[in-house]
Amino acid sequence: PALKVLHMNNLNQLSSESLLTLTTAHSLEELYIQQCVNFTDESIISLLSVLPKLYVHLTRFPTADLAPEHVEVHCTNIDRVFEEHPNTYRNKVLERFRRSVSHNNQDLYNGIQYNRI
Repeated sequence: PALKVLHMNNLNQLSSESLLTLTTAHSLEELYIQQCVNFTDESIISLLSVLPKLYVHLTRFPTADLAPEHVEVHCTNIDRVFEEHPNTYRNKVLERFRRSVSHNNQDLYNGIQYNRI
């Protein structure tokens, strides 16, 4: 059976380039990338240009309080949705995520060092 729905929510370790590998999934109808701040608008637009039947569920961060807005885009509405829900603070959210991962990795490293003693 062909893949029709794919959930990749909260996968901030993936790059925009990895998103474009989905262009080979011609039967894909719905993609969930909510809370993923690592994908650029350009990569989502490129994906939808190749997969015009695809609906993408994603999160936008248009305000300084970093309140998420969940939206659904399709090749027919992407320009309007991106204009009405700009991802202005995407980089700030991505920076917080990277700091969090860095702190978690440091805690893990410190735990390993502690266990060796």
